[in-house]
Amino acid sequence: MQNLDIVRNLYGAFAARDRKAILEIFDPNIIWMQNEGFPGGGIYIGAETVIKDVFEP
Repeated sequence: MQNLDIVRNLYGAFAARDRKAILEIFDPNIIWMQNEGFPGGGIYIGAETVIKDVFEP
C-alpha cells in the first residue's frame, strides 16, 4: 500500500466516523499536534487519546 492509499483510507474512515478503521490506520503511539489556535489545541499522545480528545469532543 502506498502513502496516498493510506491517507485516502484514513480520510474515508474519518468521513464514515469508523473508529475501528481509524485505530487500524493510526500507529498506537501516534503524537498528534493540534494547533494552539484551534479549539482543543495541544499535543495528544496515543491513538485512543487522539480519537477521544480530538475527534469526539
